[in-house]
Amino acid sequence: MVDLGGEQAGADQGHNHEYVVQLWRRFCATYRECSDFAYLSFNPTPPMVEDRISNHYAWQREAGGPIQDIYAFDTYGYGFGKKLPVRQWNVYAQLADIYRGLSRLGQLGKTIFIQEAFYNDPRTAQALRQFFADHPDFRLLTVIQWPNTREGYQKFFSQGIRNWASEDFPADYCVYAQLAPNGYAICPPSKIPFNPHSPDGQRL
Repeated sequence: MVDLGGEQAGADQGHNHEYVVQLWRRFCATYRECSDFAYLSFNPTPPMVEDRISNHYAWQREAGGPIQDIYAFDTYGYGFGKKLPVRQWNVYAQLADIYRGLSRLGQLGKTIFIQEAFYNDPRTAQALRQFFADHPDFRLLTVIQWPNTREGYQKFFSQGIRNWASEDFPADYCVYAQLAPNGYAICPPSKIPFNPHSPDGQRL
């Protein structure tokens, strides 16, 4: 999969509209199966999430190419604009807006993946689990975690960028692996601060 424009999808600022239309038009003219493997990703900032999804859909139609089959989103949750503490950032509400935006355009059947989420974060995993229980038609393919935690969040920067493959951020993704069938087995009980077998829980 290829992200042709990180967080540029539907962001109506500057010359981005014209840039995205031309990029998609020329890329799809060169690679006829472009929608199968290429996309532009979203930074779903409130209150513009649904607008960005609608914008991007319209821009790809304007480009005359197919609509992308893959939708990718940053998913840290809402809270920054409301000046809430990072621990209260609401992932469930963000997913709900993404769902409404895709549903309105008939795009819920497309593949969705989370391209950024807090590192091995139980609160995000629990919000995802609750959202899947409430919206079984949300077709999430995978979650990609970022070297950034709620406890050490830094605006506009990833943590430990010089060490993110070392002891600061080891290859530990057990809380997200639990979302997959039979995924509980790879996460030690000591790493599970909630009941992994319950679909209930606080909506974060």
